[in-house]
Amino acid sequence: MTRIFRILVPVFMMLLAVAASCIRENTDDCETPVKIHFLYFGDGAVDIFHDRISSVKLYVYGADGKLVRTALCSESELAANQGTDLRLPEGEYQIVCWGNAEDRSHVEAETQNPVIGETSWFDGTRCSGIDPLYFGQTTITVPRTLKPVRDTVIYNSSHHAIRVTMQGFANADNFTVASAGTDSKDTEPIVTLCHEGLSAYIGFDNSPAEEYTDYYPELVEDTENEDSYVTVYRVPKFSNSTSSVLSIVRNDTGEELYRRPFADIMDVLGIDVESRDEIYVELRIRVWVMGSEVKIEITGWNTEIVFPGI
Repeated sequence: MTRIFRILVPVFMMLLAVAASCIRENTDDCETPVKIHFLYFGDGAVDIFHDRISSVKLYVYGADGKLVRTALCSESELAANQGTDLRLPEGEYQIVCWGNAEDRSHVEAETQNPVIGETSWFDGTRCSGIDPLYFGQTTITVPRTLKPVRDTVIYNSSHHAIRVTMQGFANADNFTVASAGTDSKDTEPIVTLCHEGLSAYIGFDNSPAEEYTDYYPELVEDTENEDSYVTVYRVPKFSNSTSSVLSIVRNDTGEELYRRPFADIMDVLGIDVESRDEIYVELRIRVWVMGSEVKIEITGWNTEIVFPGI
């Protein structure tokens, strides 16, 4: 009994010393458990977080605006726990979360004005579209009492998704100046699609930048229509009155075949990108030859609204 007592006393004294460092009178070096839960509702009342967000990068800023902590929540971690656990000292914090910020995303989190955008833009190369980004933030207070803190981050979409089907554009016969014998199946796309004048990046308050760039979405062959291309690209959000422009250029001659303000396209087709948090816009553009003239028109559109039922 005496031997056990001699063993337990040092252990008890050591634990007491550790606890003493976090008593109420001296909590400078103590950290409090903080549990953050994630939710995303789209435009409905049902949480669809797992349907839309597969990873989260989390940034914690102190009261002085300096970055004090970062965390990465992987898909497997989010599957087990739709949120994350932190430990923070006493203080006021702002927590900023970005969903789906993968390889295509570049983050500058430690600048005076933190931003996120497509890696290509920061590298000075051609942009093709951002990741399907979602934004969430919250402000928390970690008390001196070391009482555990719980909070919830509700996400919003940070992008517009646009799908374009380019009917007939993979058929060289629709272009009167095409080189003889051109086989579109063995070459690069005959045309380039460009969405000009969109925000180059997004601020850490989820606001699209007033600095602009052009996006060149990748065109691939439409598996359902061999004479057509299809592309899906995502860009920072824009308004119904956007000054951006949709253009199409021939790759062999450099001739601009089509140019139209995107606001005009939306107005004619009745597209409203401001009415919902997340809208998937689908456009169909058709090309054909009339006499010696190439004709292009947008023949229709469709939208998928993320509005799950109650």
